Amino acid sequence: MKSGRHRVGHARNGSNGSRPSYQSVELDPMLFVSPVSTDQTRGFSGESSAAARVAQVGRRNGEATNGHGVHAGGPATNFEHARTNGHAAKEEQPARSAHGRGLKGRAVLRIRRHFPKLTRRRARVILVMLTVLVLAILAAAGAIGRALLTGPPEVVAATAEPSTITNEPGGVGTLSEAPNDSFTVSLNLAGIQDAIFSISQVDVTNGQQVGVGAPLVQIDPSLLVQNVAQFQSQLASAQQSLNDAIRAPSPDVQAQAQQIATLTEQVTYDSELVAIAQGKTTTVTSPTAGYVTGLILQPGQVVSAGQAILDVINPSVVDVSASVLLTDTRTIAAGDSADVAPSGLPGVHLHGTVLTVSPISTAGGLDGTVVIQAQNSSPNAVPIGTQVFVHVKAVQSAAVSVPAVAVMNSDLQTGVFVLRNGRAHFQAVTVGASDADRVQIVSGLKVGQTVAVSNMQTLTDGEKVRVLADG
Repeated sequence: MKSGRHRVGHARNGSNGSRPSYQSVELDPMLFVSPVSTDQTRGFSGESSAAARVAQVGRRNGEATNGHGVHAGGPATNFEHARTNGHAAKEEQPARSAHGRGLKGRAVLRIRRHFPKLTRRRARVILVMLTVLVLAILAAAGAIGRALLTGPPEVVAATAEPSTITNEPGGVGTLSEAPNDSFTVSLNLAGIQDAIFSISQVDVTNGQQVGVGAPLVQIDPSLLVQNVAQFQSQLASAQQSLNDAIRAPSPDVQAQAQQIATLTEQVTYDSELVAIAQGKTTTVTSPTAGYVTGLILQPGQVVSAGQAILDVINPSVVDVSASVLLTDTRTIAAGDSADVAPSGLPGVHLHGTVLTVSPISTAGGLDGTVVIQAQNSSPNAVPIGTQVFVHVKAVQSAAVSVPAVAVMNSDLQTGVFVLRNGRAHFQAVTVGASDADRVQIVSGLKVGQTVAVSNMQTLTDGEKVRVLADG
């Protein structure tokens, strides 16, 4: 077809029996909206093609046709409908003629796009996404701008090296008498069962401070007089032990001195019992200076042989069993010096030495135990049982150490920034002892490596840096 016109009509026989004539109706191709292909459109010919197109025109105008394009009202009605639409098409032809000629008979499919409805919720989501995107772009632009304007971040460097680290871990404990600095007053008679001694007088009370030779109690000497030989034998044995301790060389001078002091006290006490057995006195005196404790007897009461009458504790040397953190026990060693501060006594300090360190956990697995022995020979000795705070001066040699400010935590991992080839590289490390100035590096770093000691919080792994100077 060379134009936008289509011949549609109804056959009429001529009166003379000649070929039937057709009445033409012009139809605009723009009226057809059909999914048929171009090849199918071109295939329309003859009456069947005309009927199909008339049917499409009818459907467009809301009318029903049968399968052959014939209106339900009959051939005449269908023909009139086609005629009417044809006249309408002719009136619009001048405006569409150019466009119709350009189509060259091809059907046109008009497509209408549908977009989802924009609800408030979708609008809020879109707004949030756009806000995040804008902020990310601004942050990236700001970082790039700062990098261009300021250049690489500046850091101060320090070198990993050996050092001596003085740590001062602390804990809480209680004063107690030293094991060998208390003396038990009792009457022993070997080989005599059910021996009973009568206490005629008590001269002291619990907590009373006494000196060497101070009267403690008075006893009935009858049983002692009957067994004077046995008490003399006990005295001779104690004297021999003392002589042996004095003559025997010992690598531990402190332990030897403590042993001699204890044996001397025993010789003094046994000498007094011999004097009572010989009828020279009835009073038992203190063989050492200290505090009286453990006294439960009253005048007129009796004691059995071997039963403790009382104890005299020498307060000049005390022990402190203190709880410290398990992590601190690794830095404490026997022989470290310690400061003992009694609670409730401002300004009073006892100086001691660590005897033992036990890493066995106490207090639910959080603490270990440190035993400290301290001198308590001040004019006003601290009473036994006083609560104290201890601080151990633990000195440790570190093969590798760095300034304390160089060590940082990144995502709960301890590490340092190692400076190499103008860049900062994060290196995880294991730390040991530390003090106010330096931290021991157990693993992860070697002597001579350079680390950053400033601006670590702003650095990233592998970032380019500018080193100002060595710290």
